[in-house]
Amino acid sequence: MSRRERNKADTRERVFGAARELFAEHGFDRTTVRQIAERAEVGTGTVLLHGGSKTGLLVELWTDELQRVIDRQAATLPQDASLLDELVHLLGAFFELYAAHPELSRVYVQHTLLLPHEELRTYDQMTTGFLELVAGRVHAHRGELDPRIDEGTVAMSAFGLYLVHVSAFLRSPVDPGPAVAVLRDTLQRWLAPILR
Repeated sequence: MSRRERNKADTRERVFGAARELFAEHGFDRTTVRQIAERAEVGTGTVLLHGGSKTGLLVELWTDELQRVIDRQAATLPQDASLLDELVHLLGAFFELYAAHPELSRVYVQHTLLLPHEELRTYDQMTTGFLELVAGRVHAHRGELDPRIDEGTVAMSAFGLYLVHVSAFLRSPVDPGPAVAVLRDTLQRWLAPILR
């Protein structure tokens, strides 16, 4: 990595670190781009360069957090588990992160549904990678499924069910345990007709 790349990475980390701290201290709405710039010791233009807007910065920041969850869950997939167990392992882990930061989670989910595509490139890349991971796990369990069922469709449908449950959970995110149990029950009922 060149010195310029290292400096850019360091600046990005300072901007994202400042945004993370301020969002936690004051909430998303009460945090300004100027405050983030002052905390990171950069200009406001540099903050906007890394996020495009305050909302874009939150989406980038939260996408990084979710990617860490994905990486951890992918690395700890249970051995010899059923497809249902693997889906719950991969999808259920997000609820803990959302429960730990409910306000930011609500803003993040709201904006990833509404922002223009060009402001969601990192989110789209993460989501595509995650769906490929899930489709890969579906492929590994191909023998459990009706052969007429497409792996990508299974992955997308499971993700859609997860999004419905996350939206409901974020209305009052207290304990992720019951929410994950309800997600598991839904996935089990949904999988039943397509299992051999």
